[in-house]
Amino acid sequence: MSLENALNLLTQHHSSSISKIPPHLSSSYKLIKYAKIYNPRLLNHFLKLEYKPTDIIPGTIGAWLFGCMQCKYGEIGRGDTPLCLNKNSIYPIWIQSKAKGDVRFVLFYNSILSQTFHIFVKPSFSQFTSTELNMFIENGAKILRVYITRYSKHYLLYIHDLRHMKTVKRNLFGISIPTSISRKNYAHSTYEYTYLIFIILIVLIIIFLMRRTSV
Repeated sequence: MSLENALNLLTQHHSSSISKIPPHLSSSYKLIKYAKIYNPRLLNHFLKLEYKPTDIIPGTIGAWLFGCMQCKYGEIGRGDTPLCLNKNSIYPIWIQSKAKGDVRFVLFYNSILSQTFHIFVKPSFSQFTSTELNMFIENGAKILRVYITRYSKHYLLYIHDLRHMKTVKRNLFGISIPTSISRKNYAHSTYEYTYLIFIILIVLIIIFLMRRTSV
């Protein structure tokens, strides 16, 4: 099989997981892997001629082939994307490998330089399970920055602060909105607001009485 034919066959299956290569793609995968090491210039030549999928997903054959050919990666830098990991990231990177289950995430790249984890989720993702949150905490996470990938670009979905169990979510206008806080923090915040309203009412009553006596 020629390098060009192997590349064409893998491109047709660009959405397949790179960690579970189907048997009928095994020889093509091995040939491209060999070319990546021993003949990268020739491989890059054919990659530029090949049709590039518009929607590349982390952890797939498409990311393995074309992920490093982009100029921009959305709201993160080239060194932090799982589409083209060059081992320059200071953040631990996790990707969602399956849609269902108590634990749907796998470690894609490990780093001990930061307690902020970059989490890349599928479009169907809604929220973390308690098992997943405990897993991230046990691995040293303090903050989770959750990204969604659309058309080969990464966009920040929300930030999950594990230190205070508070989730900050972004709406379509880019404004951060608190979506859930711990019961303790909620009670404390409610007390502060009630106390503030009470003080304002007292001040308004005093002003009203002062104006009334001055008339």
